[in-house]
This record gives sequence, C-alpha cells and structure tokens, in this order.
Amino acid sequence: MPGSDRCPVPGSKPGAWAPLSTAVAFSVLLALPFLGKAFHMDEPLFLFTAEHLLADPFRPGGFAFNWYGVSETMARVNNNPPLLSYLLAPVLSLTGGREWVTRLAFLPFDMLAAGALYLLAARFLARPLLPVLIVLAGPAYLVNMGHLMAEKPAFAFGVSGLYALVRGVEDGRQRWERAGMALLALAVLSKTGAVLFLVPAAALLLQRGRGVEGAMGFCGWTLLPALGVALWQDLAGLGGMGPTLGVLRRSYGLTSWPYKLRAFFAFAGACGVATAAWPFWVLRRRPGLLAVAGAAAGLLLLPAFDLRAVALPDRVFGFVSAASAMAGFLSLGLPETRRSPGWILWTAWICAAAALQLCLYWGVLARIVLFLTPPFVFLLAGRLEGSLKPRILAVVYAASLALTLAVGLGSAWVDRRYADSQKRFASEVAGPVVAAGKKVFFAGHWGLQYYMEKAGAIPLDESKGGYEAMKKGDLFALSRVNSNNSLLGEPRLSQGHVIRHDREIQVRSSVPLRLISGWTGQAGFYADSWGFLPYSFSTEPVEEFALGEHQ
Repeated sequence: MPGSDRCPVPGSKPGAWAPLSTAVAFSVLLALPFLGKAFHMDEPLFLFTAEHLLADPFRPGGFAFNWYGVSETMARVNNNPPLLSYLLAPVLSLTGGREWVTRLAFLPFDMLAAGALYLLAARFLARPLLPVLIVLAGPAYLVNMGHLMAEKPAFAFGVSGLYALVRGVEDGRQRWERAGMALLALAVLSKTGAVLFLVPAAALLLQRGRGVEGAMGFCGWTLLPALGVALWQDLAGLGGMGPTLGVLRRSYGLTSWPYKLRAFFAFAGACGVATAAWPFWVLRRRPGLLAVAGAAAGLLLLPAFDLRAVALPDRVFGFVSAASAMAGFLSLGLPETRRSPGWILWTAWICAAAALQLCLYWGVLARIVLFLTPPFVFLLAGRLEGSLKPRILAVVYAASLALTLAVGLGSAWVDRRYADSQKRFASEVAGPVVAAGKKVFFAGHWGLQYYMEKAGAIPLDESKGGYEAMKKGDLFALSRVNSNNSLLGEPRLSQGHVIRHDREIQVRSSVPLRLISGWTGQAGFYADSWGFLPYSFSTEPVEEFALGEHQ
C-alpha cells in the first residue's frame, strides 16, 4: 500500500489472483494477431544458427554466414549467447520453420514476462494492474517481445528473477532467492546485456542489510554460468566475448553524443507512451526542474545536431518526449520520490538500463529501451498513487492505456506489414525469376536475407567480388528500408556496369505510424541511425523494392 515498503503478495487474500490472470491473458490477446508475422530484423541470426545446430549441436557459431556484406563465420557475427538458438532448434525441427507455429511455441515467455511484471509491481503499488497493462501495450514491449530474438527470454527471465529475489528477501524465503538467482542466470545466458538486472538485485540486497560481500556473492554466482559459456565459446573459436567487444569498439564512431542523447531521451519518453506525459504531472510543482528539462531537450533538438533534415512535427514530438523523459529522470532524486514504495529497486533498474543503452550499446534501439520502460512506468505510477484521488487516478490510467493501445497496436501492425513485405517480395517476385533459371543477387539483410536465400537468391559478397561477380543478364534486388545496402545509395560499379531498375514496388499502410523511416521521417525503432524517434506519425511508404537487370 502507498507509504509502505510493499503490498501483499497476490494470492494472500480472496480474488487477488484475478488481476494476475488478467495481465497474462491481456499479453496473450495482444500477441495472437501477430503470431503469423514473417521473420525479420535480427531473427535470422538465431534461426540460421538453430538450423545449423540440428546438424552440428556443439558448434553454434561454426558455419559461414553473410551478415555484413562478406561471408565469415557466425562466430564473428553473432555476439549473443547461444541459449535462444538451442531453444529454437528443436522447435524448428518440429514446425518446419512455419512462422505462426514457431512463434506460438515461444508464447510462454510472453506469459511469464506479463505474470512476473504484475507480481513485481504488486509488491509496491496499491493498484498495479493498469500500469502493468500500459507496459504490455506499449510499442517497446508489444513489438519486441513478439520477436524471436535474445531480448525475449532475457526480459522474461530477468523480470521473473527480480520478482523471485524480492519475494525471497522480503519474506525470508531462501528457496525464492535461489530461484531468483537461477532465473537471472538464465537471463544473462540469453543476452549478455541482461547483466543490468543484477544492479537492482544488488541494490535490493544492500538495502536489506546483506552487505557488499553478500551482494557481490549473489552476482558472482549468478554470472558464473554465462562466464563459463563465454569461455567455452572463446576457447572453441565460436565467438563469445570477442564479437561483443568488437561491437563496443565500433559503436562510439557511429553517432555524436548530442544526437545519441537526443535519441535516448526521445525513446525513453515515447516508448512507454505514458512516460511522455506522466513526468510533467509529477513535476508540476517543480517549475524549475521542468524548465531545466525543457531547456536541455531544446538544446539536444537544435538543428545543429541533426543527421539529416527534420520535419517540424518530428522535432516537436521529439522535444516533448525528450523533455518528459528528462523530467522523469530529474524526479528520481526528489525526497517525495525517494519515499515512494520500491524506489531503490526502480531507480537502480532505470540507471542500469540507461547505462547499458548509452554506454555499452552501439546505438539507441527500442529493444534495449524495453528494459527501461517497466521501472520507469512503475516509479511514476507510485508517484501518481501518492498524489491523485482514486477516481482521478483511474481516469488517468484508463486514458493512458487507451492511448498506449492505439500506438502499440498501430506500431505492431505496421511492423507486421513491413516484415511480411520482405517475405512476399522474395516468394512472389524473386522466387519465380530464380525458378525460371535466372540468377538473382541481392543486397540487404534482416528478414529480406532469410527469405531471399530460401528462394534461391544469392547475397552480394564482397569477398567474392561484390557487384563485379554479377554477369550480364543477372538480376539484382534492393530494398530501401534495410541494413547495410539499400536504395538510399546506388551501387558503385568499378567496371562501369549498369543495373537497370526494371521493377519498383512500394509497400504502403493506412496506419499513420512508421517504425523505420526511409524517406522524410525520423522513425528509428530498430536503430537511431534511421531517426531519433522510436516511431513517427507519417504516411510515407513502409518499404520499397527494386529489381533490375545487370547490363
């Protein structure tokens, strides 16, 4: 209850499990329409590794793969632990790679995450259900938890591990503490960045009087399995820490710090939707701090820090989202915030997620801000509970949930439209050409690569001559909204060859939200190099493809 350290555990009174069931059912209902979505983004990294594991189960990185325009071992490409691919391998064997069945097999992770979020929030909030539903409906959660990528199990295991630890420490149950350690270990085995969960875990242990030695011991035992796997990968030449450190070395030259800070605060505010508004209410009686947040956001949104031309609506949306997120961060140290239930846990979690995104990751991405959104929402919800009457609070929560649902479902639908366009282009355009005996080369990765290779197309490979490997009459395919090579840059041909764009296809959606902007917007949901917003309000095309003959 407000003013106390925690709320009763659900189940301690009649009917208390109903909200938990509601949260889990809500998560499943949101996920069901998108189970059939085509594979895209980084999912092929895990899918190709899983397929390889069916033939060679002890060498997850021991095969050649072209992800950056050159064929090299997967050990040099994938910087994630292999746990997800090991989970995927038997599923692919049973499902044959059908999207909806494969995604359905991993739906329990969504259910685990939703249940753990509710149970954790219920320890500290008097009315936890609607804040949890707001997290589940947000684009950061709804889109990213639908992907078969490392963030899915890492988030589910991490949140459930924190809940188990909180319950064990506060209720004096060692078996729950051990369960928390095991679940957090699985989170780090899923994604190295899940070490962020150890920061709130250590903060909680220190707060409860376990001392530095106790906190370090807990973290050390939790990290031991992941360190063992990383050592095995390195000794066996299967990747491990090498690719991770390589990504970190390359990350700092991609964007300037003012731009990265702009993107981080805009993502932090907009990804939770409610987090783009609630901090203004929390600081309504602190005009000085609001002015600081506004001034800092205005500075970061100056045209001098733009990577390309920015339309006024995107600049305004970026300013509001960044200013709100900054206001939320400024509120962390206020006395009234420090008195909120769960302050130490939420603050440590927020700071760890922010440090991971800003200092240890190559760019700002919604799938990393995903880890920041729950504690941010729950901390702000605690402040609202302490200052609003129940009826007004219910109205604020209901309105926030409705807006979040509109943005979250709209984003997920456009994401599905984009993903499916990659599959359809490969099967309906490139596939028949390959079947007719023509060679089709392509540049680009993500889901496009997965389906183009399945259709028999050939990825452009710089180690095999790149564009110069093509012969007269071969066809070449490009997409605009893709990584590395796209229609944003024309091919450079040293021999003067010409690729005639015979066929161009634009993919559109009536939903006026875009997650990746390839034209004029600033949506960069999957990488801030595309834009400093997680999504933009736009009707520009979702994707564009070109297929032409090499003359």
